[in-house]
Amino acid sequence: MFDIANFESIMRNKTISGVLLLILLYLFSRFILVNGVKAWALKDSKNKESWMAIARRIPFAILFVGILFIWGKELREFALSLVAVAAALVIATKEVILCLMGGLLKSSTKLFEKGDRIAVDGRRGKVIDHTLLTTTMMEIGPSEKLNQNTGRVLKLPNSLFLSHMVSVVPSSQTFIHHIITMTLPLGYDWEDIEKSLLESAKEVSVDYKESFQSFKKRKANLVKELNLNQDPRVIFDVNAKDSLDVSLRLTVPYEGLSVVENKIVKSFMDKLSDLKQVTTQNGNQITGE
Repeated sequence: MFDIANFESIMRNKTISGVLLLILLYLFSRFILVNGVKAWALKDSKNKESWMAIARRIPFAILFVGILFIWGKELREFALSLVAVAAALVIATKEVILCLMGGLLKSSTKLFEKGDRIAVDGRRGKVIDHTLLTTTMMEIGPSEKLNQNTGRVLKLPNSLFLSHMVSVVPSSQTFIHHIITMTLPLGYDWEDIEKSLLESAKEVSVDYKESFQSFKKRKANLVKELNLNQDPRVIFDVNAKDSLDVSLRLTVPYEGLSVVENKIVKSFMDKLSDLKQVTTQNGNQITGE
């Protein structure tokens, strides 16, 4: 009957014998080769040193190959175990690694600074803190057309910056371009809408006209580069059969963006109630079919 314990003992003894024989072979070959090179009568000392280095490396190569031969299976299994452990660690810490990479990307490229307004993956807000793993911001919204603080604090993983486009409004700019968009039903005279909206914009912009002129003198190059001006402009876009998107483009102060926007919208809505809708010859209001 096959004795497993006796077999393991025999294999262990063979392994120990092999290692001892390998060590003896290493010492013997090193002694022979090194002394053989020393006995050579070489005129060039550098050439002799090169051969001496080779003589020391050959026994080490023999030792390395012998170890692989004796413990090849065990070393292979150990290497596979290390690979499995490394793969498990990568899978378990995937999100953390992605957040770190996103944090490094953000820091190295100076993607945004504290106080900037950013929009990423459908989320908008003002950055109040950012680390290598997360970015904290005060949410702005709730819809894409509104610019009020919702009161909620969002903590975003920095991994978002690796796979999504980031829109940034720098806080370093005292004045910025801003677009206010409203959806109105078809039927109003577009010239009346444009006139009323421009009037509302000019009425509100008077409040910061002096500060903008001062900024314009101090930052003339920046104003020219960004094409900043206080002359508002109205743009129309047919959104659907029964509605019209009206956009007002103007220059506003960075810190007072939401206040200016709210004042303009309220002023325009007051004027809109006085506007008459265009009617057909039959007296019906023009609407989409």
